[in-house]
Amino acid sequence: MIISASRRTDIPAWFGDWFMNHLCEGSVCVSNPFNHSQQTIVSLDAAEVEAIVFWSSNVSPFLPMLKELDFHGFKEKYVFHVTVNPYGVELEGGLSPLDQRIQGIRILSHAIGRERIFWRYDPVLFSSGNTCIDLNIHLRSFCALASKLAPCVSRLFFSPLTVYRTVRSRLERLRKTTGTSVFPPPLNELCAIGQAMKEWGDAEGVRVFACAPAQELRPLLAQIGLEAGRCIDPQYLSRVIPGISISPAQARKDPGQRPECGCMISKDIGSYGICRSQCTYCYAL
Repeated sequence: MIISASRRTDIPAWFGDWFMNHLCEGSVCVSNPFNHSQQTIVSLDAAEVEAIVFWSSNVSPFLPMLKELDFHGFKEKYVFHVTVNPYGVELEGGLSPLDQRIQGIRILSHAIGRERIFWRYDPVLFSSGNTCIDLNIHLRSFCALASKLAPCVSRLFFSPLTVYRTVRSRLERLRKTTGTSVFPPPLNELCAIGQAMKEWGDAEGVRVFACAPAQELRPLLAQIGLEAGRCIDPQYLSRVIPGISISPAQARKDPGQRPECGCMISKDIGSYGICRSQCTYCYAL
């Protein structure tokens, strides 16, 4: 079993103590996000969990817990997806300062190695009005971030903004209160960003993937040598997690994820609507 911790909220940044308490107990009760009366007990026993995939925008609060995680039998059995975007307080109002978050990634990389850390430049969005984010700003911002993160990560995932219903209402409030309009990038400009990422990745030994790209985007990305990645990837986990055994049934696409997503089956232990990072673009709020 693979544990996802979590696509639904930032556990390392805000709920590390909660996670470690349940790890000590050996299990956690998880509610179905679409039917809260339906609950499932998910084991956190190291004998039953092949790997934990952490997702976070700020790993620093979780760093003191790594030794305890190892003590409970998870040494070398976890990886991190860490989101680092260049958007600032207007769009990411609950996050710590960027330099502090990057320093946390450096410490994490020193502790567990770059091979088990992915950088998520996600979502890629454009804006106009009070705050302008366009192709040139992305290219400059990416280069600045990449120069700091290159030694710390082994993979980079990116994807365009998806305007879900809850995201749309937040973006509309932002437009009314600040004058900033946020929208997905044009496909050709997204590909230009992807090409810059690919060239950087080739130079730095970092593999670059598109996360769940739409069908119309895939041939455009293929032209520049980019492929759709599996953020929870059985082949990758089999390479970096010692002794892991993933069956063909486990390795198949997770039917609970959106159609474009290629991730293998996992158990998510988070809850929607509780993350304190308050990123305006986030589907999980």
